[in-house]
Amino acid sequence: MMLGMSLSTFTTVHVIISLVAIASGIIVLFGMLGSKTAERFDRAFPADHGADQRDRLHVSLHPPYARHKVGIISLVVLVIAIMARYSFHMAGSWRWIT
Repeated sequence: MMLGMSLSTFTTVHVIISLVAIASGIIVLFGMLGSKTAERFDRAFPADHGADQRDRLHVSLHPPYARHKVGIISLVVLVIAIMARYSFHMAGSWRWIT
């Protein structure tokens, strides 16, 4: 049981979240390359990516493997980017982060 779900259900939910994160990331990437913004996807990508990383950390924390360390670093960077964008509105020295 993972988070109150069977392992099969947890895996299915995790795969769906991962695919949504990949799709929204591709849309955001094409928007960045075209100098356009897709506000819905700009907000969806960090949320999906954060949920995906959180699920990955729940799979097995003992012993801490290198993938867990990379996942934790990714979540820290994601939190900093979210703070820069939504809390500080990319003003001043926060602009270079995103």
